[in-house]
Amino acid sequence: MTFYGVITAYHASPPVTSWILPLHADSEPHPVLSSKLMKREPLHLARALWLAPLAATVHLAVFTAGVLDRPTHGFVAYYAAARLVTEGAETHQFYDDDWFRRQVARFESGASDIYNLNPPTTALLAIPVAALEHRAARRLWTVLSALCLAVALRCLVHETGMPQLQALPFAAFALLVQPVHANLRYGQAYLVMLALLTTAWYGYRHARPAVCGSALGALLVLKMAGSLLWPLLLLRRRWRELGWSAATVCVIVLASLPWLHRHAWEVWLELLPSLSLKPELAVTAYQTQSGLLRHLLVPDLRWNPAPWLPAPALEPALRRLGAAVILGLSVTAALWPGPGPRASMPRQPRRAARPAARPEPERRRADLLFAAFTAAGIILSPVSLDYHYALLLIPMAILAADLRSSDSWPPRALLAAAMALIGLDLGYGSLGTAGGPIALLGYPKLYGAWLLWGLALCRSLPKRDGRPGGGTTAAAPRS
Repeated sequence: MTFYGVITAYHASPPVTSWILPLHADSEPHPVLSSKLMKREPLHLARALWLAPLAATVHLAVFTAGVLDRPTHGFVAYYAAARLVTEGAETHQFYDDDWFRRQVARFESGASDIYNLNPPTTALLAIPVAALEHRAARRLWTVLSALCLAVALRCLVHETGMPQLQALPFAAFALLVQPVHANLRYGQAYLVMLALLTTAWYGYRHARPAVCGSALGALLVLKMAGSLLWPLLLLRRRWRELGWSAATVCVIVLASLPWLHRHAWEVWLELLPSLSLKPELAVTAYQTQSGLLRHLLVPDLRWNPAPWLPAPALEPALRRLGAAVILGLSVTAALWPGPGPRASMPRQPRRAARPAARPEPERRRADLLFAAFTAAGIILSPVSLDYHYALLLIPMAILAADLRSSDSWPPRALLAAAMALIGLDLGYGSLGTAGGPIALLGYPKLYGAWLLWGLALCRSLPKRDGRPGGGTTAAAPRS
């Protein structure tokens, strides 16, 4: 039986992963590998392709079961905040670290955490499970997070039009990456945020303002995530999406005000400017551009005793310069003339029932810009930890689809390097306070994000033939 015959047979009785991977018999073959694989590759290769996501799913389930009942920081802070809101506590006290630790101990004596500088509305995240005891709530939260991951992967595979030979390995990779494991280990919220960000991308590429805007608004108000996508909407003149985003933020903030109280917002706004100045941001757990500069330049007896090039006076200027470079290049790419005579979407009649589909080259460019601005947001955030990097599965999927038919190996090699740097557990935590040049080895996820950002930005610029990056990107979804 040929490889194609095996895959077709699987369609008749698809495995569990077929819900995550919406594969079709008419999927386009990989331009380089398909002819050889369909004609000559043995049966075990076809089975291995299906076994990869199945084995990854089993591994992830076993891993999650092993860490599910271990007391850790992360979810316990969401849970404690939600419980305190339901009890009518003074929410401005969330920003008193000692007070909040005492409240956490009421619900889980084996873990400790602080509320940090999350907005007051972050306390709403665990409201759906706040009525349960902590461990039962953690189990249900983990199930919801896993479902969000599955929904996000299904959408990414479908929307990018990945063929089978690409979708199966990508799904296995996504289930095995260290940021996903970190989210499940600590009960973090970034698999839920991944589902919201994927929803925003879906609405963005299909010109559905309500879908895109409401998802982006929820991301911002719940976890301050996706903030750099707001300037992208502004630069691309997506006014309706911006309007829906702002309306969503206003509705959630105003509706929650009787429980979260105005004073909590006043305290948060007063403390927010100090977020990027905390000395603990110098440890390598924070995989950020500003954290790297602080680690190299700013001494601190506890958090950074031996910086390689101690020059604390230079750090603020270099931090601002680095942010200006990332933002400046991103804005330039977004404003660059798009493919064809007009980069923007055709004007719609005022009473049109539904926007017309965006021209395919412009949709491709829009996808790449979305990927670049998503990666830039992770790079420039002062508090990006390993679990934040789960959001970069979206740029990875977009770029993997974009490079599918490319015959140039350097971009593929850069994407592979970025995925490895972000996805593998490279033990950079052991270099938390390391000094000297070895400290440069402690930021692999940041380097991977730089590669994703640069690659997406370069591919978004139209070449002489008018196509973004001279190749293809995310295809229109198959119906």
